[in-house]
Order: sequence, then structure tokens, then C-alpha cells
Amino acid sequence: MGSAIQDTGSIALPSFAYFVVFWQIWCKEASYGTRFDATDVSGHVETLLCCFALLGGSLSVYGDFTGAGCTRVMGTACFVALLHAALHARVYWWFRDADREGTVNHNVRRYAVFITAMNALEAVTWGAGMAMDGDSGYRGWVFLVAILLNLRLPQGILPNDFHGEFLLSASSCRSGDYCA
Repeated sequence: MGSAIQDTGSIALPSFAYFVVFWQIWCKEASYGTRFDATDVSGHVETLLCCFALLGGSLSVYGDFTGAGCTRVMGTACFVALLHAALHARVYWWFRDADREGTVNHNVRRYAVFITAMNALEAVTWGAGMAMDGDSGYRGWVFLVAILLNLRLPQGILPNDFHGEFLLSASSCRSGDYCA
């Protein structure tokens, strides 16, 4: 990204949009890694696939919204959104028995549903952009909509340190109370 900006001497809108997409992919990885176990095989495979996707997408940093490079960046973003939708669907599956309102596990399940839905919607948006004709003037709008869909405050539902918060709340429970 820096080379493209340096070579052109300015920050073009497509280069800025590509940077934001790559930044949001990193934020997705960081958000998942700070909340859930990313040390299992599926977590490692997902991270590896994201790295390969970013490598492929970074080949397009010189492109504009009308070329094949734009489609490659949208494909990268779509692929990563689908990977994260699958990861968070798995989190929902892990916490599917959390029925009691107000418990940490229930909040984890709500968070997983929200993030899965947002990632799926984002992937659909990227897919629609990839299906557009390369000369379409609407591809820039696809970037705007998909980037806005990716802006979320996951800490509003589930803080990064929810495991520590759970341990603190569980230790303050009275004997005989249900604390989860």
C-alpha cells in the first residue's frame, strides 16, 4: 500500500479504500483472537487462509475501481468475511445451550449471531460488487457500503476480556446462587 501511494505521489480513493479493507481484515482477526481460542487447528487454518487472501489482494493496490484488481480486493474481502462468518457460527454452536438471559454465555451467543450475520451480509455485498461489470460506476459505492457494514463496536456486546469479567463475577456470587 505504501509503495502504491509513494509511486503515485498522492492517496487516490481506490488506494485508500483498499487500505481500509485490509485494515478491517486485520481488525477482524484481532477481534476474534482476543475473545476466543485461536490456537486450535481451525483457528490456525483460518489465519493462514486470511494471510494468503491478503497476499493475493495486495497485488491489486495499484488498481482502480474499474479493473480486475478491484475485483481481486473484493474477492479477498468476501473470502475473509465468509471465513469469519463460519468462525462465529462455530462460536454460536459452542454456546448454543446458553439459555439464561444476562449470563456471559448468553452474551457470547448473542455476539456470535450478530457478528455472523454482519459478516454474511458483508460477504453478500462484496459478492454483488464482484458480479458488477468492471466499468460500472457503482463499484466505489460497494466499497463504501461494505466498509460501513464492517464498522461495528463488538465491545458493546462482548468485551475483549469477557473471560476475566466472567471469573470476577463468578467469584462474587453467593453460595447457592446460579452464576454463569
